[in-house]
Amino acid sequence: MKFTPRLKLSLLTRFSLITFFITAAIAIGLALGIEYQFEQNALRQAAESAADRVSTTLDLNLQLADLAGPLDPARYAQIDALIRQNILSEHIVRVKIWNRDGLLLYSDAKEAVGRYFPVSDHLEEALAGEIAMEVSDLTKEENVAEHGRYDRLFEVYIPLQLYGSTQSVGAYEVYYASDVLDPSLAEMRRFVWAGIGAGFLIL
Repeated sequence: MKFTPRLKLSLLTRFSLITFFITAAIAIGLALGIEYQFEQNALRQAAESAADRVSTTLDLNLQLADLAGPLDPARYAQIDALIRQNILSEHIVRVKIWNRDGLLLYSDAKEAVGRYFPVSDHLEEALAGEIAMEVSDLTKEENVAEHGRYDRLFEVYIPLQLYGSTQSVGAYEVYYASDVLDPSLAEMRRFVWAGIGAGFLIL
């Protein structure tokens, strides 16, 4: 008769522990999911804001003839001045312009202008009319100027549609520094984990 209460207590303890760990795993998974979704939404909004700024400025100033081949020195200087004065900021640190064939029409790295590069999946998406984004590899040779200055850079690929056209005739590649978003993202993470933690303790 003395064995039964101890058996019941042992089962109850085991059940409680299993429930605790399952609930903890669910809470952690939920927090990670919410955190990821918040970050993706913030980055997507930043990418769309950058796309709007670049497109508003350049779509009106580029001409179809500019996309046929490398820009001549005078035209390059005009586009370069336009980008430096109206687009580059603490958020947008580099801009490249591509035509549909993978020819680099504009970059602040002049030695790369006029070269053909393989058309990446993200560039293909932009040529198809969609905004695409990926984390930049700061160890690449072309990112040597940004290496050490930024924790993360995002490459945002934006459809190039000349004024009055609905078809993509090229693409913009924008380097977006996420450092300016990081404080708000960190605050969001603290809020999410505090909320999940409080809810878990109440439960």
